[in-house]
Amino acid sequence: MNEADMLFDAAEFEKMTAATFARLAADAGSEDLRQKLLQHQNTIQQHQRQFADLMAQKAGQRNPV
Repeated sequence: MNEADMLFDAAEFEKMTAATFARLAADAGSEDLRQKLLQHQNTIQQHQRQFADLMAQKAGQRNPV
């Protein structure tokens, strides 16, 4: 498995995890828990943007995101 494949797999995992955090936050019983879950979701979304930047650099292109 090459580096690009590993990065893609990690990004897909983070995408699924972000969706899970969003669903959990919607069902959270407390505001504190909801905020923590949303914070994790935001962190994952930042990672996804960084991944898109890295892949664009590897492809020699500017990030379209």
